[in-house]
Amino acid sequence: MKSVGKIHVHGHRGWRGQYPENSVIAFTEAVKLGVDVLEMDVVLSADHQLIVSHDPFMHHEICTKPDGSAISASEEEKLNIYQMNLLDIQQYVIGTKFIPDFRNNIYSFT
Repeated sequence: MKSVGKIHVHGHRGWRGQYPENSVIAFTEAVKLGVDVLEMDVVLSADHQLIVSHDPFMHHEICTKPDGSAISASEEEKLNIYQMNLLDIQQYVIGTKFIPDFRNNIYSFT
């Protein structure tokens, strides 16, 4: 019987349950925790820049508009990263909203 190799622990979007998903700190802390593999999705912006993002749009659960106002579920897909330039994408606030599914998270860059 052939033996099974090592089981690899993946950091899905970094350490998503503890830090803002797909952020540098989420990936760094996942590595410190001992994960074997970091998993991330990338999206290409309108000006051909690679953006690390699970969704191709500004997701209402984790993003807010540049003025800090909420993004509704019905409008999130209209905020399509493929159709936005990097400078416009960088105006959105990502990683400061508390996510109820992750009660122990540290969702803040401050």
